[in-house]
Amino acid sequence: AGDDGELHRYPGTIAIGVTLMVIRAANGVVEGTMTLGDLVMVNAFLLQMFQPLSFLGVMYREIKSHPSVAQQYIERLMRQGTVTKDWVERTRKAIQDKMNEAHEARLQALRHAVRDRKRVATCLGFGPRFLHSTGQAYKGGPNSGVFLQITCDDAADLPVPGQKYTFGVVNAAQARGDFEVLAERGRRALRVHLGKDVPVGLDRLGAVILQALG
Repeated sequence: AGDDGELHRYPGTIAIGVTLMVIRAANGVVEGTMTLGDLVMVNAFLLQMFQPLSFLGVMYREIKSHPSVAQQYIERLMRQGTVTKDWVERTRKAIQDKMNEAHEARLQALRHAVRDRKRVATCLGFGPRFLHSTGQAYKGGPNSGVFLQITCDDAADLPVPGQKYTFGVVNAAQARGDFEVLAERGRRALRVHLGKDVPVGLDRLGAVILQALG
């Protein structure tokens, strides 16, 4: 009860202290004195101390039940008459066909080949979602990673409501921006564009990688 009273009396001071400790831990990752796992542990420990886990459960349930940004955009475009339900279904199928399990399995096989031949840790992530997780770690800490960015043409594209550009343009800009930051940070990075025919592009990329591995 006493601890709970202190939290209510000094919420701002405690919040500032927690924030400073997380920033200090993040600086440790950038300087190479701490690992990303250390930062995650510090963050989780401090969050558990400052915020009841029951509240996090409520928050996550609210987020999960809320419509996704993609769904909100689709509904808005349908109301405006920009797209039809049939077009949405065909586009969704085209996207699923492009990023299906078979394609991911081939990329995972190439990753495993690099891991086994070079005896190094490897990771496969899909953008733009990885930019908010592992993508942050790629640009900080010691310069010990080698990065291969793989892009392709969009199977289908949508206009951004109220703008002159499309989501495909935004997607391409995110990829270019991510690569430019890697280059600015002195990371060893290579970008490969597969074009429109993803299966053929993956075949060519796989052959080049396996040839390089020897």
